[in-house]
Amino acid sequence: MTLLKVKHKIDGQLHLTIYRMCLMIAVALATLSCSNRDETGPDESRGTMGYMALATRVQGAAASLNQDAQDHEDKVVNLRLMAFEHATGRAVYNKVHAIADFVNYAVKVPMRTGQYDFCFVANEDAALAVALNKVTFKDGLYYDDVLTKIAYKGVNDKPATFLMTAELTNKTVTANNTENNPLQLDVELIRCLAKVDIDMHYKDNMSALEKEATKGLKITHIIFKNLPTTYSLFPPKATYDGTLKADEDYTNGITSAKYSDEGVNPVLRKSVYVPEYLRSTGAAEATKSTIEVHYAKHGIERKQAEVEIDHHDWNRTDDIYTPAITAALSTKSIVRNTSYSLSGTLEGWVQESITFNWEILPWTLVKSDKEFAAVIVNPNIDANQPNLNIQGDGGKELLWHSGGADGLKLKFNIEAPVGGVWRFTITNHNDFDLTGKMVNTGTVAISGIAGSGEVELTITPLKPWAGNIRTTELYLTINGVEVQIVPDLITRGVEPGPTNRFLIKQSN
Repeated sequence: MTLLKVKHKIDGQLHLTIYRMCLMIAVALATLSCSNRDETGPDESRGTMGYMALATRVQGAAASLNQDAQDHEDKVVNLRLMAFEHATGRAVYNKVHAIADFVNYAVKVPMRTGQYDFCFVANEDAALAVALNKVTFKDGLYYDDVLTKIAYKGVNDKPATFLMTAELTNKTVTANNTENNPLQLDVELIRCLAKVDIDMHYKDNMSALEKEATKGLKITHIIFKNLPTTYSLFPPKATYDGTLKADEDYTNGITSAKYSDEGVNPVLRKSVYVPEYLRSTGAAEATKSTIEVHYAKHGIERKQAEVEIDHHDWNRTDDIYTPAITAALSTKSIVRNTSYSLSGTLEGWVQESITFNWEILPWTLVKSDKEFAAVIVNPNIDANQPNLNIQGDGGKELLWHSGGADGLKLKFNIEAPVGGVWRFTITNHNDFDLTGKMVNTGTVAISGIAGSGEVELTITPLKPWAGNIRTTELYLTINGVEVQIVPDLITRGVEPGPTNRFLIKQSN
């Protein structure tokens, strides 16, 4: 009998790191009005004009606002910004920004004071553009069939670009948000589709007998069952109630498989893009989505496995996107911006078995391909703070005694690349709090745009000293790429990353 082990893995909510886009929103006094034009823009006849600036990294020399030259899963060719009055839902700004609008990775948009909900759409096509141009109230995003019932083309379709959206609610623009003192917000674009990574391979380090056993073994079908026929642009507010597609064979994968008598890997490594499918807790088992794998040898075909797609857990703290209606959902759902992995090991005619192993990890690009002409970060660490002891390799360990009520203070000036988007992060949010402010303006900030001045960070333990040392690492990314911030390690040219960051330790 043939052994085809299948490992099924959920690779989780997509944190767009390589696939991610950091959008910095800078807002000041301005006047916007709704007009009868297809695109709603600013009305400069009223009030004092100010600016909102969207800044993001770019895809090198390619025509994109983001890095991803291989599968284009994070490629952005245009970006629509919609601003709605929070209280009424009325649209006050609705416009698409193309690549040409972005100068030094930023585009400036007028805005006036008030409370807003911001919605973003990336990579819209002509049909969506017509519908989006007509949106005059936020509710319109959820009731137009053009926006809520986008046709799914099937498992053999490879999109040239991916629809993505994001939403920020109840953000306040004040008179203090001038062009040089903008309101800065992070937003991560969420893809409307999910991904299934298929990885079929031979067992590592096979013996001669095992290699002989796998000769002639081929995968004949990878069949996707019960996928929706449509999906929505923005996350749906209810479970899916549309029709399901007929069983669909992933023929693109089968025809590109490469088999080897010597066990050379991979046999097949492809990505399939599938629509979101939110199923209620009471949904019939017969409607769940599955992936069916068939194989053959010596003219004999067998169905090795039918793997059901199971999201498994709604309560992960590292999920960027979780459906708002999880209480009503079965975990046997497909969630947008999630990567599900199907891994199969071909081992020969010894026995027949299948194992399932679930794991949730981010679908993320671990680094950006953007090359900086220069990265200039100037740390300013006051070693004379009364509750601070600096120790460890290169002074990277900061021992903070809990008696310091105001928290540990660290200053940094991110000077270049000018226009780059920077963000500070700590790794332990359960035991520490990270806040920050711009020194020149007092604006609250742990993220910003390079060249805007010095930022002062405050790291505060959240729990009283209890005899055990609690720790967190502090690190900085610019345009999604981590950069070194420990002064001695900068001088020595030590690459950033875990164990090569500032390590803050809470002591007594």
